[in-house]
Amino acid sequence: VCCIVLGCFVGRRVAKEKEIRNKYEKEKERNNRACGSLKSLLNQIAISERQERESRLLEDNKLIGRVVQCHSNNFGQVSDIWEDGQLFEDLKRRKKELEKQKLEIEHKKKEIRKLKAKRQKEKDSNKENKENNRIINAENSNSN
Repeated sequence: VCCIVLGCFVGRRVAKEKEIRNKYEKEKERNNRACGSLKSLLNQIAISERQERESRLLEDNKLIGRVVQCHSNNFGQVSDIWEDGQLFEDLKRRKKELEKQKLEIEHKKKEIRKLKAKRQKEKDSNKENKENNRIINAENSNSN
C-alpha cells in the first residue's frame, strides 16, 4: 500500500512538473514574442523620430541657414561658408527698407528745418518792416 501511495505521489509530482514545464515553455515563448514585438516597435519609433528630426533640420536650414563646404581650386582646400536662410534674407530686405525710410525721413527733416528757418527769417523781416513802417509813420506824424 505504501508503494502504491508513493507511486501515485511520484506520478502526480512528475505530471505536475511536466505541466509546470509546459506552462514555463509557453510563457517563455510568449515573452520572446512580446520582446520581439517591443524591439520592432522601438525600432519603428526610432526611425520615425530620426526622420522627423531630419525633416525639421531641413526646414530649419531653409529658414535660418546652413554651413556649406566650399572646395577651392588651390591645393584642394575645403572651407566652410555660411549660407543664409529665408529669415536672414527677409531681415536683410527689411533692413534695406528701413534704411531707405530713414534716409527719406532725414531728408524731410532737413527740408522742415530749412522751411522753419525761412519762416523765421520772414517773421523777423516782417517785424523789422513793421518796426520801420511804425518809425516812418511816427516821423511823418511828427512832421505834420
